[in-house]
Amino acid sequence: MANAPIIHIHKPEQHVDAVRIRKWVDIPDFLIGSIKIDPTNNEIILNCYAESAERAPLGAIVGYAQSKKAATGWDTWHIEDLSHIEERNGEFFTKADILEAQEVTDEAPEILRGANIWRGDDGSWIHRTGWGTETVWPGQAYWVKYGVDEKGKPKGHVLTKGGEAFNLFIVCNDAGRDICSLSDWDSHA
Repeated sequence: MANAPIIHIHKPEQHVDAVRIRKWVDIPDFLIGSIKIDPTNNEIILNCYAESAERAPLGAIVGYAQSKKAATGWDTWHIEDLSHIEERNGEFFTKADILEAQEVTDEAPEILRGANIWRGDDGSWIHRTGWGTETVWPGQAYWVKYGVDEKGKPKGHVLTKGGEAFNLFIVCNDAGRDICSLSDWDSHA
C-alpha cells in the first residue's frame, strides 16, 4: 500500500459562550453578579472561579459558563487568545482550523516526517507524543498534523476510523471550503 494522499480537514465551528464588555450595559442580566466594571481603572472585574477576581481591559471578550463552584452560579474569564475565535454580529464562534491528514498505510506518513514514529514488529505504527504513545495499524486510522514543536518537528496524533472524534471532522480544500464528512470521504476512498 503506497502513501495515501494528503487531505485537509477541520472540525465544524462551534458557538462560544462569550460577550464583549465595553460598558456596563453590555453585561447580560444573568451575569450582573459575576462581572463588574471598575470605572477608575477602565477595567472589567470578573468573578473567575480559578483566580477569584480576574481583571481585563474594557472591550475585552469574556467567556462564561454555569458553575456550582462559583458563588454567583456563573464562572467568567477573560478570553485573551483570540486566534481560534471570531466575532460575527456580536456572537462568538470557534474558527475552523484547517489541519493536514493522511490515511495510515504501510508507508511512513509524509505529513509527520521527522516526528517520533516507528514501525512495530507486528506491522503497526507506533507514535510517541507529548502525552503518551499511540499504536495504529494501516487502514484503521488517519494521521493528523496540527502543528510543529519548538524544535520544528511536526506534532500530530492518530484519528481512529469510526471513533467519536473521527465523525466530527469535515474534509475541505486548502482554503477551507467543505467537501464532505471525513467518514463519507473514507467510505469512498
